[in-house]
Amino acid sequence: MAEYDISFAVKLASIAAEVEEQDPMAYDARRTAVYLGRLSVEISLKALLEKAGVSFSSIRPRSHDLRGLLSDLGECEVQVEIATGEMQWCLASCVRSAVIDFGVGHVPIGELIEADDPTISKYPNEIRYGATVIDYNPILVSQMAVVLANWAQSHWNTIRVATTTPNPSINTDAAR
Repeated sequence: MAEYDISFAVKLASIAAEVEEQDPMAYDARRTAVYLGRLSVEISLKALLEKAGVSFSSIRPRSHDLRGLLSDLGECEVQVEIATGEMQWCLASCVRSAVIDFGVGHVPIGELIEADDPTISKYPNEIRYGATVIDYNPILVSQMAVVLANWAQSHWNTIRVATTTPNPSINTDAAR
């Protein structure tokens, strides 16, 4: 049985988005959406790594390091459909270019996961505890979790530890 459950990550992302939508101005709702969104991202990344064949003993030391987990995903690959309709292998780090689409604006989830801002509350402890949580807008965090969970589900059956040299000419935007 898998240690990390992608269905759990999907549900957390959904709940984070729902909480944010229902009461976007309430502090406790904002804090909940941020925490559940980041927790969903953590579990999605760990589930993807485990599904790819990375051992639990290799994943576990990353703890809550979302940036490190995303980096580890770069050692995996997924099959993607390219413009010609063919399927080719691409580094799973292409997930960085999956976007939160706000119609007029698009935010790549990799930028949010890898953001290194010392003013942001450190996940998870500084979000779970304390009087003040400082993070990106909860809608960004919850949607980041939704986009990643959806990407994980769509690539679930082809993810593996990289065994080939992926085609560098693949447009990673098309690899979503």
